[in-house]
Amino acid sequence: MAQQKDQNIQMVRGLCMAAVVLIHSGSAANMQSVPGQEWRFWYWLFLRQVINFAVGTFFFLSGCLVDQEKVRRAPAKFIGSRLLRLAVPFLLWSSVYSIKTVVLDWPEVYPLSLLLHFVAGKSAAPFYFILVLLQLNVLTPVLLWAQGTKAGKTIAWCITPVYLVGLGAYCILNGSQPLLYETVFPAWLIYYWAGLRWRSGARLTVRLAYPLAALAFCALNAVLLVVLLHTPALAPSQVRLATVPYAFLLAMWFAGHRFPLAGKRFWKYLGDNSYGVFYIHCLALAVTGKLINIIGGAEHTRHASDQLGRKPLFKPSRL
Repeated sequence: MAQQKDQNIQMVRGLCMAAVVLIHSGSAANMQSVPGQEWRFWYWLFLRQVINFAVGTFFFLSGCLVDQEKVRRAPAKFIGSRLLRLAVPFLLWSSVYSIKTVVLDWPEVYPLSLLLHFVAGKSAAPFYFILVLLQLNVLTPVLLWAQGTKAGKTIAWCITPVYLVGLGAYCILNGSQPLLYETVFPAWLIYYWAGLRWRSGARLTVRLAYPLAALAFCALNAVLLVVLLHTPALAPSQVRLATVPYAFLLAMWFAGHRFPLAGKRFWKYLGDNSYGVFYIHCLALAVTGKLINIIGGAEHTRHASDQLGRKPLFKPSRL
């Protein structure tokens, strides 16, 4: 039974990894204002709502897999082992992507910008995940202590919604998210905390209708953000309040049911290798994007390579 449960987790991981690759494979954000191409924007925006469960579910699974008794017995050992396991590959692959940037973007390379991207987990699009997971791992002993107090549980449940309310207000007022908004633990704590609670036995029975209803609400919220609030930057984001019910309930549904899709061997294989795919997929996409520009050489291919490659976070004008 335990083996079947582990296989189910790996298959869910595989599905989440496929969604992450799809998120980073391209964008139609710039199609909104192109006459005759608006449908591409709306199709892409809805697709983003569907696949935006991925990162939240990854954090939920991370919480589910914490051996809480070992953490309580030796918190320093747990934190040390997690730092070693996460930091070494992160530093190695951040170096690889920094070299990739120099090679593909030369001569438009700015050393200080490159360094800041490295430190902030922005050498590649998904690397913020590792920095957030490190923060959550360091906080795990405190979170386990919080499970034993009513006030601690209340605070833990409230941190992410409060943060996302503030983030949403900022984005609506300013038209874009602040720097590193997704790289701090409050943006994702609710999923990791839910995983810890699930591991502790505090489980919620979820029917598939619940996350589907939450997805409909999430899609409606995205449309309202674009049409009424004129905030298209926030609409596709995983880090917004309207996404939480969908990602949260779907993660709970996955945890309580057998993996629903066909091709279980493929999904398990992808899940078993998700850590490697996590690090390498953006490199493959960046090279592909560069080839699109070289072969196509047309203006309409530019948006693809921009999305497949690394978007600059710290621009030279800001330094």
